[in-house]
Amino acid sequence: AQIITRCHRPYHTLLLNRLGKNHIALSTDNLEFIINPLHPWSKKMQVDYSSLESQRFILTDSRSYTFDLVCHYFQNYNHTLMPFIEISNEESIKRLVELDLGIGILPDWMVRKEIRDGSLISLPIGRKQLKRHWIVSHQQGHELSFAETLFVGVVSNTYQSIFSELIQ
Repeated sequence: AQIITRCHRPYHTLLLNRLGKNHIALSTDNLEFIINPLHPWSKKMQVDYSSLESQRFILTDSRSYTFDLVCHYFQNYNHTLMPFIEISNEESIKRLVELDLGIGILPDWMVRKEIRDGSLISLPIGRKQLKRHWIVSHQQGHELSFAETLFVGVVSNTYQSIFSELIQ
């Protein structure tokens, strides 16, 4: 079984079907704006959508599913986000936002500690949540072996365990 993480179901289910793959849903997470406490949006604790195109965004690599998901979400609202920095490591995005180099878009669970500590602020992306779906994919027509089924179960249980601890 091949793991595809952070996959957005409407796009990637179609892609997986074209590639001859099935998928097993593991979970979802929500993406949010992540800002430095000194950022102007933090004063009102809300996003100024009229200034969106002029902001410096620190986004995931443009070849990632998350980048496609974010771009498509904002295109639906006639906004185009131009990345100031593209980086594949989400932990690095947090650190650059803490240095006030720009705005990040990250999952809520990833920044829970920094929000609690006051080094970052999280703001909703919009009225509609931006969700990523986490899946495991496999070839259509392939019956999972015992080892593959066990692997999917372990991944799913581990994922649920990690997220239940983060939510508390």
